[in-house]
Amino acid sequence: MRMTQHRSAIKTKKVEQPVANHFNLPHHSITNLRVIAIDQNDAWTDKTRKAKENFWELNLKTTVPFGLNIRSDLPAH
Repeated sequence: MRMTQHRSAIKTKKVEQPVANHFNLPHHSITNLRVIAIDQNDAWTDKTRKAKENFWELNLKTTVPFGLNIRSDLPAH
């Protein structure tokens, strides 16, 4: 579901979204997008899924300035 939203944003050039903006830059395209599942559990609640997503964003350093994820719940540096 999440990747479907990202692909749609890229194709429709919704550049206000970080992923769509990145893949619409020169020398980038949706064909450069790769997805690798790192964690999944069909029994997770929405709250649990979001907690796992936050865990991986922080541990893999995929948040700005190192990655494309924007965290509004963290203090500014």
